Amino acid sequence: MIKTIVALGNTDWEPTFISALRHPASGITIQRRCVDGVDVRAAVHSLSADLLLLSDYTPRVDVDVVAQAQAEAVRVVALSNAPGSWSAIGVNDVIPIDVVEPTKAMPALMSLLRSEQPPSAPEKIRTGRIAAFVGFGGGAGRTTAAREIAWHLAAGGHNTVLIDADTFNSSMIQELGLDPATRGLLELCRAHETRSLDVLTSSTLISNVAPHLSFVGGLARSSRWTDLRVPALRGVWAYMQAEFDHVLIDVGPVIEHEGSLAHEVAMPRRYSAAHTALESADMIVLCARADSIGLSRLVKGYLEFSDHFASKEIHVVASGVNGRAQLKQVRDVIRRHLGVNSVTAIPFDRFMAQRVTERHGFMAQVEPHAEIVTRFKECAQLLAQAHSTESLVPATKQRLRSIKNAA
Repeated sequence: MIKTIVALGNTDWEPTFISALRHPASGITIQRRCVDGVDVRAAVHSLSADLLLLSDYTPRVDVDVVAQAQAEAVRVVALSNAPGSWSAIGVNDVIPIDVVEPTKAMPALMSLLRSEQPPSAPEKIRTGRIAAFVGFGGGAGRTTAAREIAWHLAAGGHNTVLIDADTFNSSMIQELGLDPATRGLLELCRAHETRSLDVLTSSTLISNVAPHLSFVGGLARSSRWTDLRVPALRGVWAYMQAEFDHVLIDVGPVIEHEGSLAHEVAMPRRYSAAHTALESADMIVLCARADSIGLSRLVKGYLEFSDHFASKEIHVVASGVNGRAQLKQVRDVIRRHLGVNSVTAIPFDRFMAQRVTERHGFMAQVEPHAEIVTRFKECAQLLAQAHSTESLVPATKQRLRSIKNAA
């Protein structure tokens, strides 16, 4: 039996068509009749359905409703005489409907459901590695670390993309001196939702800032975070992973639990970009200031959101370390409370930061032999290495012990 969710709107022919669907010979069982797109979202998420039937009379149906249904592996079919409007929001299966005799659409629907699906194009192999850069609070050095490490990965011949996914105050476009109107993550998500994300489309949305280094800008206005939906974000991360060797994502300064609204996964969330990036990441780079406040934020944030970091490769970048004594103290704190051995110490260099800001570039372009440049290069080489599973097990167990002790 084909488990079906029906949302045909308030029409005169809807009861007649429902009666035809319920005929034993149809092989269809109706799980729920919905009144609009909002009701459809809830039904798709809470029920295990195979098919969703919509029509031109179904209110509040948009690309979000269709994307949510398809993300839950529900086939969407529209009863409509205007296939173009449905194709624009991602529905390709459209059956003409006669409002006088709606049952005439049943043979076409049965034929569609029983016919074999056309062979889909083979999915690209995701060979790239995703690194999410996380910092708890402002001033953690997260954006600087992502920018500089991306440069060194690209300089090493790796095809790299740097993505600004900060939904609170994205600044990387300004830091790199690009046009403020540069299109980026929001437009990529829209392209994915409209099934138009391909090599040709992405070439106009992804900026090339250096050899082997591409860049995806953030939101022009932070209020546009409502347009970043979970299915689209996941699709963009997967596309990037298939196209690039290294995908570096700056996820912003704040991570939050969804709380009592966690079950409403279809609704936009301010933290969706961060959560989906952490979910898709192969490795996570935790960034913090190397002082008492910065390390305290790092430890508290790591323990509070430890579920996001489970089974991930963890690296720590501590900014503002001067001297071997401070370096030893920082590493001891991180190993004791986080159980992480991979710690890169970045020295404090105010003069370099000022020069990079003025030139809108990268530190390696300003002073290639500076100590801070060397440290970022070492971290990039560390991320580029292929870590074996055996080398990760002891650190993972130690992190679990640290979390247990903290609890």
